[in-house]
Amino acid sequence: MRLLQDLEGLGPEVPLSGAHRFYVGSDLFPFFVREISALLELKVQRVFSFDGALVLDLGRGLLALQHDPQWACPLLLEREDLSMLRGPSASWGPFAAQTQRLRGGRLVGVRQLGRDRVLRLDFRPSGARVGPLSLVLEVMGGGTNLYLLEDGKVLSFARAVRHRDRALEVGSPYVPPSAPFYSKAIASLVGEEEMRALEGELFEGRFQVQWRDGFLFAWPREVGLSLDPSRAWALLRAVKLQGRSLQARRWELERDLKRLSGRRERLKALLEEARSSLEETRRAPEVLRLAQLLASNLGLLGRWGGGKVSLVDWESGEEVEVDLPGEDPSELVSSLFREYEELKRREDSLEGRVRALELKLSELEAEEARVEEELASLTSLRLSPCGAKGRPPRRTSPRRADRSAPPEEVGASSPSLLAYAYGGFEVLVGRSEESNYLLTFREAAREDLFLHARDVPGAHVIVKSGGRRVPEEVVQFAASLAAFHSRARNSAWVDVDVVRRKHVRHLEGGRVSYRGESTVRVSPFAWSRMLADLGR
Repeated sequence: MRLLQDLEGLGPEVPLSGAHRFYVGSDLFPFFVREISALLELKVQRVFSFDGALVLDLGRGLLALQHDPQWACPLLLEREDLSMLRGPSASWGPFAAQTQRLRGGRLVGVRQLGRDRVLRLDFRPSGARVGPLSLVLEVMGGGTNLYLLEDGKVLSFARAVRHRDRALEVGSPYVPPSAPFYSKAIASLVGEEEMRALEGELFEGRFQVQWRDGFLFAWPREVGLSLDPSRAWALLRAVKLQGRSLQARRWELERDLKRLSGRRERLKALLEEARSSLEETRRAPEVLRLAQLLASNLGLLGRWGGGKVSLVDWESGEEVEVDLPGEDPSELVSSLFREYEELKRREDSLEGRVRALELKLSELEAEEARVEEELASLTSLRLSPCGAKGRPPRRTSPRRADRSAPPEEVGASSPSLLAYAYGGFEVLVGRSEESNYLLTFREAAREDLFLHARDVPGAHVIVKSGGRRVPEEVVQFAASLAAFHSRARNSAWVDVDVVRRKHVRHLEGGRVSYRGESTVRVSPFAWSRMLADLGR
């Protein structure tokens, strides 16, 4: 993935109301034009809709035009990056059908319209009967749309959007949107010096502002401006987790608490039912004693017709009065022995069930208490605080997410995750108890790989598999990172457990448990050599 994407909910004092959007400024569109220009004259081999985007397969890569308002932007993708797209699932419709006209054509032009967030791509179609085709992506918040044009007229569009200042219907000439008053003022700000001027002049006294690793952040409204979109993906991927939307997290916790409460009540009902059934089986010794008493006195009973009878207990020598039903004594003894065996069998089974239910209930109540505690403390959560009185903190050297620096060498303003790209896979490393939890239990998918140094404290490492098989070389790289970021980093060799994320459970105190793991032995410093070999 090479173009800027996926900036949401960053910073320390995000309001607890309102949704957060991924923002792409008009000043970034010259970078998009520059990168997409490298694909000119390539043939469109496939056109398909995927997860809220129109994707063009140009052979050397995929060009995705995301038209979902929350995540709208152009993206250059590798094929394995399709899992990173955001937005609602696409469905086959008139727009998707019309865009098939692009197949076989060649991309011949790309430009930004005016100085706004509008990108136009021109195509030379393969058929002689088809006029020049164009795609126009308008990134305009709720008015975001993707238009297919033929000879400059609207042929189809991805979303039905009404505009107050123009009427765009099928067959009408395409008219670009009127530029906002501020777009021209900041369109030329592409250098660090100008960015810092923007930081000081535009936001002074109005927002808390932070300049960090080539990005400008302002609170309570978040803005991300990258000096180099082609290198932004890995860093933003790491920053995303650190600055989760607090409102979304609170909703998530409230939902979990409601779910846990319902499960607790159901478990309590099952436990009460099991305990009641177990209590019924406690009369098994009385049934056995009566059966043995009758068996020892069968000769005296003969064919007793029912009613009360006094019998001598052969163990104590005392007389016991028994009220017998009117049935054959020998059959009664047999049925009593059968009843005793059934009660004992049920007793053993129910005792095991009660113990299991009590354990589940205890674990669930502990998890419920943890969620309640996190929910109560959510408002005090602060991630990467800005400088005092809205001034940006002292700048540290920007670091790319794939730099091979140990945690103690990373500046205090850098994200609490490390991100690496190796062998076509993204490898993420947690650097604190909080980031470990967010990484493993909020960010990682069920089929991603989880790695941890065996039997020693250390970082959680996640390999984002995207449902693919992870090659052994990537596992070795990630395992070496797990060994390096553990208390055993000074050992010559470290055993590292590898398991699918779906088999990992969260425990109290920041601990985890897992099952079905495999273990690899690696050098804690092998990852740096592997990165160096990759760059040769």
